[in-house]
Amino acid sequence: MSERVGAADVNAWEDADEQAALQQFRTLVSTVDEAVCQLDTDDRFLAVDDDLLELTGYARDDLLGEHVSLVLSASDTERLEDRLATDDRPVEPFDLELAVHTAEGDPNPCAVRVGPLTDDGELQGAIAVVQDVGERRQHRQRDRELEQYRALTEAASDVIVTIDEDSTVRTVNPAVETVFGYDPEELVGESLTTLMPDGLADGHREALTRYLESGDRTLDWDYVELPGVRADGSEIPLGVSFSEVEYGGERYFTGIVRDVTERREYERQLSTLMDNVPGMVYRCENERGWPMEFVSDACEPLTGYDADALERGDVSWGEDVMVDTDRQTLWESVQQAVDEDDTFSETYRIETADGDRRWVRDYGRSVRDDGNRTVIEGIIADVTERKERERELEQYRRIVETIGEGVYVLDGDNRFITVNEAFASMVGADRESLIGSHASAAFREDQIEKGDDLQREMLEGETDVAELEEQLVTDDGAIPVVSRLTPLEIGDDVGRVGVVRDVTERERHKRELERHTEQLEALFDVLPVGVVVAEADGEIVDANDVAHEIWGGDVFDAGSVEEYERYTVRWADSGDPVAPEEMTLARVVDGEEVTDPDVLEIEAVDGERRIVELEGMPIRDDDGAVTRGVVTMSDVTERREAQRRLAESERLHRTLAERFPNGTVGVYDHDLRYTLAAGEKVGGPAPSAEEVEGTRMPDLYPDDAVADLEPLFRAAIEDGETGTTQTTVVGRHWKVWATPLRGPDGEIYAGLSYAQDITERIERERRLEESNERLQQFAYAASHDLQEPLRMVSSYLQLLENRYGDDLDDDGKEFIEFAVDGAERMKAMIDGLLAYSRVDSRGEPLEPVELDDVLADVLADLQFTIEEHDADIAREPLPRVEGDADQLRQVFQNLLDNAIEYSGDEPPRIDVGAERRGEKWVISVADEGIGLEPEDQERIFDIFQRLHSRDEHAGTGIGLALCERIVERHDGELWVESAPGEGSTFSFTLPVADGDEREQN
Repeated sequence: MSERVGAADVNAWEDADEQAALQQFRTLVSTVDEAVCQLDTDDRFLAVDDDLLELTGYARDDLLGEHVSLVLSASDTERLEDRLATDDRPVEPFDLELAVHTAEGDPNPCAVRVGPLTDDGELQGAIAVVQDVGERRQHRQRDRELEQYRALTEAASDVIVTIDEDSTVRTVNPAVETVFGYDPEELVGESLTTLMPDGLADGHREALTRYLESGDRTLDWDYVELPGVRADGSEIPLGVSFSEVEYGGERYFTGIVRDVTERREYERQLSTLMDNVPGMVYRCENERGWPMEFVSDACEPLTGYDADALERGDVSWGEDVMVDTDRQTLWESVQQAVDEDDTFSETYRIETADGDRRWVRDYGRSVRDDGNRTVIEGIIADVTERKERERELEQYRRIVETIGEGVYVLDGDNRFITVNEAFASMVGADRESLIGSHASAAFREDQIEKGDDLQREMLEGETDVAELEEQLVTDDGAIPVVSRLTPLEIGDDVGRVGVVRDVTERERHKRELERHTEQLEALFDVLPVGVVVAEADGEIVDANDVAHEIWGGDVFDAGSVEEYERYTVRWADSGDPVAPEEMTLARVVDGEEVTDPDVLEIEAVDGERRIVELEGMPIRDDDGAVTRGVVTMSDVTERREAQRRLAESERLHRTLAERFPNGTVGVYDHDLRYTLAAGEKVGGPAPSAEEVEGTRMPDLYPDDAVADLEPLFRAAIEDGETGTTQTTVVGRHWKVWATPLRGPDGEIYAGLSYAQDITERIERERRLEESNERLQQFAYAASHDLQEPLRMVSSYLQLLENRYGDDLDDDGKEFIEFAVDGAERMKAMIDGLLAYSRVDSRGEPLEPVELDDVLADVLADLQFTIEEHDADIAREPLPRVEGDADQLRQVFQNLLDNAIEYSGDEPPRIDVGAERRGEKWVISVADEGIGLEPEDQERIFDIFQRLHSRDEHAGTGIGLALCERIVERHDGELWVESAPGEGSTFSFTLPVADGDEREQN
């Protein structure tokens, strides 16, 4: 059995010599992670790999040609030979548990997978894959695991910290700097309480002391969430797990600390997502029947059973719903998750109330309820369709595996050693004719040289596997292919294996796709609208710069339609929120073509609300299935606002135009053509809207009217000036205004004209002027004509008094005094009436007047009266105004005279001041006299109106009326503010003189 055989006794593999077969075998098994060997028909080693040499401790030459009994016991050798014995029946791959002996004689338990090699039904040998399951392998595995653990500790994102019995940090990994902001060396030797808030530090020391003394734990060591303190003083939530180890007689404690800030936020988001997740949400007891404590409404669509029936226990999930053969698998998976405090995900079958079978996926976790019971919470989703697709995919994979691509093997001289039928068919040659021929029979010389270069690069370690684009030479022309090359040792030489794929169509599609891609990428970047692209499941994969500008930043990272809920979107017209599945992109990836734009209001990253219009189209494959969705968006905020303002303006202006009283309103373009005509007078007496709209103004009105209007209209629409004029049209007098209409950009796009019928007003003004003129003539004539008889009466009364005064008794003298007094009062009234009538006709032109000078003259005239009444007159500096100095002197004199006259029992106290209000000065004369009743404050300005008897106060009742008439001539107003016993303030307005810059005196 141990007799060695020479290499010449070994059968070739696929007609190759022994060495070539060995090299081909080595190449094919190089990726296997177990020991591999090839046996001949006499169960002798034909080839062995390095892993088997390592396992047995033999050199390669020690094994090649030797019988397997060299490394197997007699019984194991007999078992192997019995299984390989064919007895004219095919031998299938089989498994054996054998003890493989090392060169030192030590047995290693191994699991051996043996695959017989046959040719036309005859056994040609076998391939054996040997897996070491003994202690040595376990040691090596533990060493690798320990090294991996050390590497993982250093690379871990969680903080791994070890403390001693005094809570002093002995070791800590680099993650502490990321989580807490401390350098690892900075913490070693410090107390663990450095990482704790004050309130927790004391409790930690007490708990550690109690545990060391009694073993009592105050926290769940498997997992507990506690607050921590970073180096900058900020608190963070932590998830902590503890364990205790003993080394060198000392007790140490290791903690794994994780920053759970993101997880808590994730749990919050997950909770929200769970409310809307498809599938049945449940909570059940951790028992084999899975008694349900809660199931969602999705239970009935999934199982056909009412949710209440499962919660009451009328229907058992484990016994009535689950398929029997799947119960144990689920139980074991869940219990493992419970033990490891982990989640589970298991696929199994259920039977609905109608008897249908469905596949479901159960995603869950174990939790502790208030009673410290372990319960299971999770979601059960229907995955029947997915399982069907997986089954179809498996069938498809098997079909694909049977479709061979072209495969060839070249030796060191670039001659074909092996080709398959697919390769021969590609070349258009017979398979046998290619074997032994040079590679130039199928490839160009330059391509062969490229293959040689890649082969050298792979052998030098620069690359493991390389692809080469080549062209197969055929009688019908060159065929583009891609060859995947792998070096192959063939004896003392090196060749290569190539796997060839015909890429004729791919090359054509590639070129076309590249051209289309370049065009689309260029278009994608230059489009003036935002573009967003999503996969069929809703994951957003791309968005151009305009889309980012519209949203104010990069927000396009949603992984599914459900995640669209993060976007604050409302319907622009109603203000109602838009659900994720109703959003444009969600509907597009669902297959809808959105050609009528959605108008939405979005809340951008900067908090600004914008109005956008969105359209979208799904992208489908050859079968019509949606593969992607594309949505375009345009920011129409300004346009919508402009449209709203324009519509509001149009409504307002049309309403005003249609209701414009006693006139017409028109809008005209740069050609002076009316585009709108409205107003009370349109259609009578002015032309109708039908006649005006669409007609040029010069073609509508007579030449004399056009001469008045055209300069006005052109100044508005061409120069942006607003102006007015008067003209006569259709026998009526009109006052016309014209003003420019400007767009949002400030450009003049039209002119606006207003025309008001002033015919009646002109007629009223004419009659009023005539009436005033006659009234003034009458007043002048009356006062003038009364002067002569009044003088006669006064003269004869004086003559009578002088001549017969001594002869008259007391009554006669009194009668003459009454008559003289009446004549004097009559003269005063006539003088006042004459002055009243001459305010307009005899006044001087208005010109700049210094009121300080006017007031000084009045005070000089009233000096005797002021001294007689011991009056105190305070005055502020007065302004310069436009006025008639003589008439303003009359106003001041009358007002001051009244203030002194009606001062009451106390000496008069009078203040004269001025205040500027826009283009007017308000002059005031205030006293502290007897005041006025409210009902008398307007009546006192009527002519000949008196509030007191002549015995109480002298006067004609014309003074204030005269003052009001003078102030009105100065385009001003006169009024009084007073209260009985509190004095009066008489105020009147006068126009500001040109060049007067004073704001207030």
